[in-house]
Amino acid sequence: MSLFGGLIDGIASVVANSVGLTPRVHPWARLKLMLGPALLRYGLGLPYLDPRFRDAPPLTGRWLLARAVSLAHPECGEPACHMQSFMWGSGRPAMYRHRNLRPQTHVHERLADLNGAGALHYYRHMRKMVAAGRVVRFDPGDPRHAALPRHYLARAAEIDTPVLYLTGDRNDVFTDSNVVCHRLLSRINPGRHELRVIPGYGHIDPLIGGNAHLDVFPHILDFLKRNS
Repeated sequence: MSLFGGLIDGIASVVANSVGLTPRVHPWARLKLMLGPALLRYGLGLPYLDPRFRDAPPLTGRWLLARAVSLAHPECGEPACHMQSFMWGSGRPAMYRHRNLRPQTHVHERLADLNGAGALHYYRHMRKMVAAGRVVRFDPGDPRHAALPRHYLARAAEIDTPVLYLTGDRNDVFTDSNVVCHRLLSRINPGRHELRVIPGYGHIDPLIGGNAHLDVFPHILDFLKRNS
């Protein structure tokens, strides 16, 4: 958003994993975006979501929510994994494919360290962007952001920084967002940006997967070397 909003320049290249300027989600995630912020804020009194809610004091709203979420996620025994599926997407799990995580790294047990709490305002803004089909300002009338475009594709033709749009073909958080974004930008600036769809990967396992050094990072390194 900073790059395509014209706030920064001099960037040689960018790698955008999972989502760029055209966020798209599954229908279940879209429903959560529509109803979730109000239900959580005014129903449970929660201003944020945290993968660590299972560690909250028993019978508190946070603890009860985490227990309820876990009932819908029998795929593993890690409450933080269940909460992140609830927070981020649609799937069991939503963030990655379990088979892509290497036990030796303990990444599955450390998910709450890697992906922490998020304020509900994120979901309100994401709801507007998903509805618009592109990245937009949350409040166009806010004078503090008057210098920014109303949507971040408005200046796409002016951006000469090449972007590698990276995604797994099993992305249950932002589905085919990067495929759509690359297709759109390729019509605006043919040949400037690139797309890599990684078979068998999801949202963040292209970065934390046990075989990412073989399946994913060579594409990133090649792109960076050619655009440094």
